[in-house]
Amino acid sequence: MSDTELWESELAGTGQVRLRTNHGKNVLALLGCLAFAVVGLALIGADSSVVRTIVGYAAVVFFGVIGIPALVVQLFRPRDVVVTPTEVRLRNATVPWNQVLRVEYGAISGQTFAVLRLTDEGAVAVQQQYGPLTRLLDRANSRLTQGPSVALPAQLKADRRELTVWLVSVHQRALAQVWHAVGQQTSSGPESPAAPGPSAPPTDGPGDEGTDSVDHTRFMPGPPAS
Repeated sequence: MSDTELWESELAGTGQVRLRTNHGKNVLALLGCLAFAVVGLALIGADSSVVRTIVGYAAVVFFGVIGIPALVVQLFRPRDVVVTPTEVRLRNATVPWNQVLRVEYGAISGQTFAVLRLTDEGAVAVQQQYGPLTRLLDRANSRLTQGPSVALPAQLKADRRELTVWLVSVHQRALAQVWHAVGQQTSSGPESPAAPGPSAPPTDGPGDEGTDSVDHTRFMPGPPAS
């Protein structure tokens, strides 16, 4: 049974799918930070040039002061992602599907990600859930992913392409439910409220540009669900 089939079965049976992170990658990253921090301390303590001393302080601050605590937190508070028919729940934000414009797949420096491209409403709602530091990091991430978005953790135990295809399917079904409900409201009266989220039902298909290959220099729409 493929991961997609397992996710579909779990979603149908329990109403949610928990995508778990890979602790092994976090442990390796933590060991790497420790090693670079030690090298930084060695550069500071050695009778070296000013440039090497600056590099040493930079390594200690980035890998020791920032990197090690962040990875320790991830070990004890995993960045698992919960997917339901109506929303995606991350550790520091919940994103309703009707605030997702589309699901994308892309890479930065060889590291692949599944990304939720947000509507304007979704971008505001997510920012309101973040703390001050996360807001700053989110602005940097948005520049890398070319717009307001939420990148799912790279440490998830899932093939990025397969996960993206499945998330596209869940997203399309969620929007179909929204538009079905709006259609019923419209037929019952002339003053029904407008639908939230994207302004039209999803139309992604095999002929859409950019859905059949992966461009490792920028983010693009995920491949269409079959």
